[in-house]
Amino acid sequence: RHGPWFILLATPWIGVWAVAVTAMALGMNQRQLLLFTLISISVYAIVLAGLIAFGIQAVRPQS
Repeated sequence: RHGPWFILLATPWIGVWAVAVTAMALGMNQRQLLLFTLISISVYAIVLAGLIAFGIQAVRPQS
């Protein structure tokens, strides 16, 4: 019931393999697992890239 939310939040923090093993042990559909893992990693990657770019611009000296 709460599987997709768990995958979206936990995948980047505890790792794809740990989430996959847990989800498969709990009987989650493989296609759903793949989809939500892909979405989760993509969203976190975009957010981190944005934060890094913002941080670099924030520290760069103004001339």
